This record gives sequence, C-alpha cells and structure tokens, in this order.
Amino acid sequence: MKMYQSINDILQHSSTALIVIDKQDAYCSREFRTSALTSQKTFPDNLNETIAKLDNFIVWSRQKNIPIIWTRMTEDPEKSPYVVAQRMLINKDKAISSIDSDGYDYHGLAPNTNEFQIDKYFPDAFSEAGLAKYLHKNGIETVWLTGGFASRCVFASSVGAQNNGFNAVVIEDLLITPNEFAHEVSVTNGIVHDVLGYVTSSVNIKTLKN
Repeated sequence: MKMYQSINDILQHSSTALIVIDKQDAYCSREFRTSALTSQKTFPDNLNETIAKLDNFIVWSRQKNIPIIWTRMTEDPEKSPYVVAQRMLINKDKAISSIDSDGYDYHGLAPNTNEFQIDKYFPDAFSEAGLAKYLHKNGIETVWLTGGFASRCVFASSVGAQNNGFNAVVIEDLLITPNEFAHEVSVTNGIVHDVLGYVTSSVNIKTLKN
C-alpha cells in the first residue's frame, strides 16, 4: 500500500469505498419504535436532516463511481450470537432488529442491485469476513464510514478497518447518534483521529473529489 503525505492525499485517491452502516428503520426512523433504544425521544432534532444529507452523499458517490457497501445489523437475544445475546438477556434488552423484522428495512435511500450488502451480527462491520475480502479484491485502500451509531458500530468498524489494513475515515456530519450517546461522539472522533484513522466532513471530501 502506498504511503501518503496527508489526509487530503488519501481522500483524493481513487481506491476508496463508502460504507453505509446500519441505515435501518430500527436505528434511523423517528417513528419506528421497537425498544427504549429507538424511541422517538432518543433522536436529535436534526435526525431527518442528517439522513437526507447522507442520502445525498450516497447519490453523489454513485455519480463519482465510488463503490458503496451497505451493512444491516441484527440485535435480537433469540437470533444474535451467544456473546451478544447473553449481554442483551442480562441487560433485559428487547429485540431491536433482526432479519425478519420491520426494523431491518433500510431507512430512506436503499442499495442499488449492484452494491455490496452485508448482514452483520456484531458492531464491527469487518467481523463479517466477506467485507475485507470484497474490498481487497476490488483494490480498495480507504473506507469512508457513515451511518449509525457513531460511538458504537461506526467506531467498532473503524477498529476493524485498521485491523484489516484499510485507512478508516469517519465522515463526522453523516453519522446517526441518539441523544443519550451524544456525549460519546467527541471522544469517538478523538480516538479515531489520534489512533485509528481520520475524521473529516462530507464538504471536505466533495471539495477534494470535484
């Protein structure tokens, strides 16, 4: 892999893919309620604005022929792997999302038929081996991370990206974050920026790519 001199050099390079993490009704819909985690009260006032901005960025990425990968999460004590199900049972968490539930559906813009999709059972998108394999096969060196939740699955996927040899770039204005997790975002971005990868805005990316 080439050594770059700045984050802008990385962002300008063509070997980039966009990962849209868990843009599902269970995590992104103000109206959809499956548990206290996804109740209407948890979402910030700018939720719909952020979703629209993310959808616009997806459209822009398609126009630029940037590969797009979509993930969807299962969080269900009856269907999740043991360690996840055990934690949910101990915490008395209800099922949040699973493959046969309404909350599993994509919220807003959905994948095109030619875009790679992953069903995952852990926060880290790279826990599914098919993701790293797909990216390596297509010559991808850098992944842009968007979606939800900023301090949970996006953060975990930043770790996974680095562990699998990819430059991780968190796009800070395209993240879904419930109000009760808002205090974690600055810490997440700080760790990503200082240890795991890079943090930038969609405006900066679009300016460099145009």
